[in-house]
Amino acid sequence: MAEADTIKECMTIPVRADSMSGDRTLAKDGSPSV
Repeated sequence: MAEADTIKECMTIPVRADSMSGDRTLAKDGSPSV
């Protein structure tokens, strides 16, 4: 279960940015940078 929790947390970050339109635009610019 611990592993699933880690994956969920990691996925929560990108999913959160996807949910926010404003954050999505900023994330898109920084995406290629990362």
